[in-house]
Amino acid sequence: MAGGVDYVTATLKGVEAAGDGTLIGKQVGPGKVTEWVNARHAESTKFMDGKIQGIEASLAKGTDNLKFKEGYYVEHLTGEVEKCTNRHGVSGGHNYDQFKKYFDNSDQYKLEEVKRVEHSDIKGIYDIEYRLKIETKDYRGQGTGEFKFVPKEGKDPLRKTVYDPSVISNEQIIKLGKEAMEDGLLKKQID
Repeated sequence: MAGGVDYVTATLKGVEAAGDGTLIGKQVGPGKVTEWVNARHAESTKFMDGKIQGIEASLAKGTDNLKFKEGYYVEHLTGEVEKCTNRHGVSGGHNYDQFKKYFDNSDQYKLEEVKRVEHSDIKGIYDIEYRLKIETKDYRGQGTGEFKFVPKEGKDPLRKTVYDPSVISNEQIIKLGKEAMEDGLLKKQID
């Protein structure tokens, strides 16, 4: 950056003080600063184009050597809820029993199920639309007995795909999850 500033100041013929005390630089010739800016812009554009081409090339290689993290699938699909946020809802907890258990034991969130639709082809898999029911607090942080919903009424609810562990075993859901991931990657539905 110092080299760039030196170049810019070197292109200035002199400095004048304006009426309000602001210093104003005079250019030696027309376009010297503009030339400098355009040169830096061209360098930046070339750099970013190279990065984009590298990413596109890596995506074009395909997914032949895709490796699944076994532990991740087991924990994410069959384990407890990893976290819950107002913005994204529940992460993990695809096992419906674990999903419900999280809300039953949570001091912060309660579950407000809006809609549950069973998968058209696979018995025991459901798409759930839900809202987080959160008790409002007073100025002391004590619950008021009143609740707000996240997302608000009138906004699209949060969505989650869950499975009923009494119908589908953990092993089956891990297998189905892998197949869905591979299919999505092959069809370029997943980045």
